[in-house]
Amino acid sequence: VLSVVVVRMLTKRAGGDNSLVTAAAERGWGRLAGTGLAAGSLASLAGVGGGVVLVPAFNAFVKLPLKVAAGTSTAAIVLITGSLTVAYAILGLGADVPSGAIGYVGWLKALALAIPAILTARLGVSAAHRLDVRVVRYAFATLAAFVAVRLLWNALG
Repeated sequence: VLSVVVVRMLTKRAGGDNSLVTAAAERGWGRLAGTGLAAGSLASLAGVGGGVVLVPAFNAFVKLPLKVAAGTSTAAIVLITGSLTVAYAILGLGADVPSGAIGYVGWLKALALAIPAILTARLGVSAAHRLDVRVVRYAFATLAAFVAVRLLWNALG
C-alpha cells in the first residue's frame, strides 16, 4: 500500500498543484466516508499512522490540494485519536498495565512524545506552506518509502 502511495506521489504531474483552491474537491458524504473508511482500514492493517494514508487519499480521491489534504488529515486524526484514546483507556481498565497508565494508555510516554511534537508542529506547517508543493510531495513520498521499508524489514526480520 505504501509503495503505491510513494509511486503516486513521485509520478504525479505538477500543474495547479500549489493552489489551495478546493473548488474541484468532491464534497459528497459517500466519497468522504468511503475515503476515510478505506484509508483508516489500510492504516490500521499496515500499522502506520493515519496521515501516511489519509493525506494521499484526500489528495487523490477527494481532490483536495496536497497542503489542504494535510491540514484536513490532521483535523480528522485529532477526532480519530481522541475517540480511540478513550476506547483504549476504557477497554484496558483493570488490565495489568505499567505504572502511569490508565487502561491501555501510557499517559507519561504519550506526553513525552506529544509535547515536543506540539511545540514543533507549527514550524512544520509554516515550512510546508512556504515550500513548493513538489518539495512537500517528495518529502512525503520519502517518509512513506522509509515507513514501507521499515515495515517490510520488521516483517521479514
